[in-house]
Amino acid sequence: MGTASYKFRDHVRKAAEITPHLPLVHTTDIWAFRAVISGPGTLQPQLCPILNEALLYFFYGRPAYRPNSASPPTSAPGHAPVCFVLAPDCLPSIQRIYPFDSGAFKFYSAQLHDRMTLDDFALDPQPDTAPRVVGAFFGSNEAYYDGRAISAKTFDPLELEAQCYHNLVLEKGTTTYDDRRGTIEITVKSSLTLSSSTVRAVALPKTLLDSPDVQATLKGWGAEILPYTTYHAKPSEFVSQFRDKIKEYLKENSYL
Repeated sequence: MGTASYKFRDHVRKAAEITPHLPLVHTTDIWAFRAVISGPGTLQPQLCPILNEALLYFFYGRPAYRPNSASPPTSAPGHAPVCFVLAPDCLPSIQRIYPFDSGAFKFYSAQLHDRMTLDDFALDPQPDTAPRVVGAFFGSNEAYYDGRAISAKTFDPLELEAQCYHNLVLEKGTTTYDDRRGTIEITVKSSLTLSSSTVRAVALPKTLLDSPDVQATLKGWGAEILPYTTYHAKPSEFVSQFRDKIKEYLKENSYL
């Protein structure tokens, strides 16, 4: 019997670690943001219906989560997204890492073997894992941010999960999933205190800057402010409003 392992995590372990490590990103909406700045100043775990435990979710390096994605066009206050750009090393421990949005796993089935499970794509909960996913499938931080996967890549024929993931992030046709298919997800069980040591930038609607409390909070965090304009639209549309702003922030701070 052979001793070789063909698991997805083993393919990632062998990849180059792309540096610098990118910031972590957490996107919420104005309603939750208000609770953060008027309350304990922390991001709190919430019950995950898929895994049935309280977890706090982040994406590695780029905003991909779209709060209130099922909401129709609205001008009602509270729905628009607020995105925290956080220090790469802000998490004391990691619970899980997946190479994609785990909540959308059922939508990836066309690219997977029908016996593959979410656990087949679970990765080592270590700080160097996400940078190795970038090295294995994207080659650079900027290519990862833009969702440009390496096209010419070789695999051992038995690395089935790695081949399927590569097909998933290369797919260019019409799909039932968005760019969360290739955005690395990181979860923790603990809360995260927002402070000058954890917050690097915040993307938020310009209207929030009319609040003295918001201004004071952002100043206390020492956060770079990335404002965007809102209008009558689906709240999920605003993610594209600040995605380019965050990319410029990452370039100016030598992450890309």
